[in-house]
Amino acid sequence: MLSVNIWPGIRYYHLARVLSHEFETVLAIPDTSGAKLPSPTFKLVKYNLANWDSLVPYVKTAKVVMSKADSCGG
Repeated sequence: MLSVNIWPGIRYYHLARVLSHEFETVLAIPDTSGAKLPSPTFKLVKYNLANWDSLVPYVKTAKVVMSKADSCGG
């Protein structure tokens, strides 16, 4: 049985796949992810969960950023 923790990741992967048909899309995943993903139609990058600054280059150039609410710090 799959871990419940992976379901949001699967959802975001498929959302990025669909969005990439119309928009330049980047999906950032934790660098601790051992996910083996099919070759996407979008850019896939990894970030360091312990270092939110590792996302800065991607966020600075993005027109839209989507994130889970509980992942935004605070």
